[in-house]
Amino acid sequence: MNDLTVAEIVNFFSHLDLKKKIEVLNKLTNILNKGMREEAIREKATNEENETTIIDELFGSWLDEGELREDTIIDRTISDREININ
Repeated sequence: MNDLTVAEIVNFFSHLDLKKKIEVLNKLTNILNKGMREEAIREKATNEENETTIIDELFGSWLDEGELREDTIIDRTISDREININ
């Protein structure tokens, strides 16, 4: 496909009748919506991966429990604080 400039596209669009303009706008809107949905899905997946990584790193400190008893680990793990990683 030829590389069209914005000016060429606008010029073409301005010569269309109202019905064709609406049809073109509808198709462009559908393309934009699809792109936005795909971007939102990618962003959500990235955020979830980042959250998972952060949580894994935070809990990584418990990998070596050593001499700690289960009660101590539970007491140190449970908290009333709310952590917002956003």
